Amino acid sequence: SEIYDLAQSSVAISKMISSEKITKIASSLLNCNKSNLSHYQNMIRMDTPYNKKNKSAWHQEVQFFYNPGIVFCAPLIKMFQKIGYLNILEKSHLLGEIEYQRNKPSSYATSRLSTSEIPKKTLSSYLKRFKLVRAKLQLGDAVFFGSNLLHSSSDNVSNFTRFSCQTRFFNTLGNNFAPFRPKIFLNPYSCKRLNRKF
Repeated sequence: SEIYDLAQSSVAISKMISSEKITKIASSLLNCNKSNLSHYQNMIRMDTPYNKKNKSAWHQEVQFFYNPGIVFCAPLIKMFQKIGYLNILEKSHLLGEIEYQRNKPSSYATSRLSTSEIPKKTLSSYLKRFKLVRAKLQLGDAVFFGSNLLHSSSDNVSNFTRFSCQTRFFNTLGNNFAPFRPKIFLNPYSCKRLNRKF
């Protein structure tokens, strides 16, 4: 929706992500100065009740952003069991970057998520090998984790929309860092309303 896409470029969220406290932690974890940090795709997730089309399956962030780095996640509302917590597989980052099945990209109208997935047999072995941990973050909490850590969304079986914030930080002086240009995807419904091509 237009509301969802508008939230992704919110100045308020960018200000929070680039705050002194958060960038200090990120630079410490990445072993670099704050001036050498790069971050990409500040995201506001809006997970509505019983809606599975935008649910994040088990994945690594490095699959989508290619550069090694860390992920920042924070809830923007009061959290509880039924609304769903972040799932992680403890110590799964030790696998390194894993292989995925590359499927056709999903339609904008049906989902904003990639349909790439971990092969079922491979994922089953990981779920048996690593401990499942639910990160029971509350409003005001945040978590940082490496881009190779396997994680997923939980189902929202409450009557409330789950709002959370995410971004990814990189060390621009790291040996494996490749500079990039952010992509811009215009909302197709807005373009139609404004009679603009995209």
